[in-house]
Amino acid sequence: MAEPISVASCCPQDSCREIAEFLKTNPGAWTRGYAARRGDGLPCETMSPHAREWCMLGLIARFTHGNPWLHECVNLLVQRALGRHSEQGIHRYNDHIARNVSDVIALFEKAARLNDGDQCAPDWSRLSIPDEKNVLKIESDFSDAMKKLIPWESIMRQIERDAA
Repeated sequence: MAEPISVASCCPQDSCREIAEFLKTNPGAWTRGYAARRGDGLPCETMSPHAREWCMLGLIARFTHGNPWLHECVNLLVQRALGRHSEQGIHRYNDHIARNVSDVIALFEKAARLNDGDQCAPDWSRLSIPDEKNVLKIESDFSDAMKKLIPWESIMRQIERDAA
């Protein structure tokens, strides 16, 4: 079972790496059709202590430990890694009959390499003394991180081309 990561290391790429490593050592923990399954194969809640298998979305939920910012960033990275499959969405990619755990591991590894080397999460240690300056800096870091994750310029160019 995956151990929670510390708040200080809330990096989307690290979460993708952790998921890939988890699946490499536990290939039977991947499933399709439901976010999570118990040991007997019946569906259950993603965070259930009885869950033993997870689809990609279930793994993302499990490894982001209730952190909505991290969860959304990991989702965005995986969507970017899907490339030409991104219009299908993560759940359809996961549930495709031809897909196997090796494909899923490779996709999480690809997502982990996106923006490699960039600081991808705010420095959460600044939250120790919440004041307006710290909050504004964290908001700025979050905005910068989101700009790195989402290729806004190319999205806008595509929208303009489609509108023309």
